[in-house]
Amino acid sequence: MKTVKILYVLFLGLMLFYVLYIFEAFGIDQGVSYSGHDFLTRSILFGLLNSFVFFVLEFGLSKKINPKTLFQKIAWIFAQLLIGGTSIFLLFNYFWNWQEWSLNAYILLILEYFSIMILPIALFQFGINDRFKLTLPNSEVLIFQSENGKDVIQVKPEFFLFMRSDKNYLEIYFLEQEKIKTHLIRNRLKVIEDNYEDSPFLKRCHRSFLVNPIQIDKIIKNKGKSEIHIQNQIIPISDSFLESFMN
Repeated sequence: MKTVKILYVLFLGLMLFYVLYIFEAFGIDQGVSYSGHDFLTRSILFGLLNSFVFFVLEFGLSKKINPKTLFQKIAWIFAQLLIGGTSIFLLFNYFWNWQEWSLNAYILLILEYFSIMILPIALFQFGINDRFKLTLPNSEVLIFQSENGKDVIQVKPEFFLFMRSDKNYLEIYFLEQEKIKTHLIRNRLKVIEDNYEDSPFLKRCHRSFLVNPIQIDKIIKNKGKSEIHIQNQIIPISDSFLESFMN
């Protein structure tokens, strides 16, 4: 999912650059601006700023906001458009010595920005993004596979306990007929974490462990060290991750 988001934010920057420089939309001035930037440089900077803004939104704010209802998702889309459009408006005025610093100019630019960006943003939020969020957290099974895809194990979330990394291998702990079972696959913990970054059933607690939060029996602090207890299994928890579990 992280790769998809990176491609998404890069696409938004490239799209704005294309519309402004190649398509020459909205009668944009192609001369040198008051700030001394030529048309190509300004178009590149507009594109870079757009990608940067949506990078911050997708990898920062979206994790805290996490809209769920239809109304919340629509409101979040419009909020992103306003933030992106306002950023472009500020850069535009920097190029032209703030001569377009007025409410009318702002509204016009926002409307133009909306007309360019609303379709790809809406498609991402309601299409690609929703598809990943629905198939991972709400899926009937968690699917873990080896790097070559030949070794696959499927576990229902209510039976998955945790996984431990040992060099290039992962040891997966789960319940089967009320007994703890393990399965070994060749893969990296970071790959699994990225694949399930939006899932409530996998959470990093240590550089070598991912746990299922719903399976935690208790968290104990003992002699300056913290431990997670799951089905009589003791899992270390690093101080950097402790606060997120206590919340």
